[in-house]
Amino acid sequence: MDITDGLYAVEGDFVPVLQDVIPDATIEFFTVMYMFGFPYLLVTAPILYFLSTSQRHLKELLVAYLLNYVIGAICYTLFIAYGPRNHLSSVDGLMYEFYPQTQDLTAAVSANTDVFPSLHTSLAVVVLVFAWRSRKEYPRWFPLAAFVVTSVVISTMYLGIHWALDIVAGAVLGVGSVYIAEWIVKRTERESGQAPNPGEDGIPSDVSD
Repeated sequence: MDITDGLYAVEGDFVPVLQDVIPDATIEFFTVMYMFGFPYLLVTAPILYFLSTSQRHLKELLVAYLLNYVIGAICYTLFIAYGPRNHLSSVDGLMYEFYPQTQDLTAAVSANTDVFPSLHTSLAVVVLVFAWRSRKEYPRWFPLAAFVVTSVVISTMYLGIHWALDIVAGAVLGVGSVYIAEWIVKRTERESGQAPNPGEDGIPSDVSD
């Protein structure tokens, strides 16, 4: 089912207006955020939680990643949607126009119709939620993650790749997948008889806040 017209009917010219408002001088910055900031988030988070004293965050993070890709693949099969740059003459594919070499790389991992929801947004939001949850253990990680996540999300629209509604759907998927992952990990540990680590499941740790 092609929902492209429906997406445009709901949000209108938000993306072309965004491109008009944001200065052209930021194209390189947002391209870097889209191409490199996003994988930086995905790789850094599991490394941090692998090194953590508790493995709970790592388990939930990896399950949330998997849920995003599975649900995203289902949505991409059910909903055909083209991004603003492919649907509106008023929207420029800025990244591909200024850095055409990036088109081959992105085409290798996604199709033009892989739009609703935005997995860049959903996975970035997953990382942000875990960064917030682990802010006491990694106090510098949350503000850094928040900056990169915000930049990545804006870049998906500014570069003409996603609609604003893709971002909203991606954010909902990201937050929802975190809570589902938490439930799955808790249930799995319960069934396997694995005792929770101190500080998990509401059990206070020996270290006070």
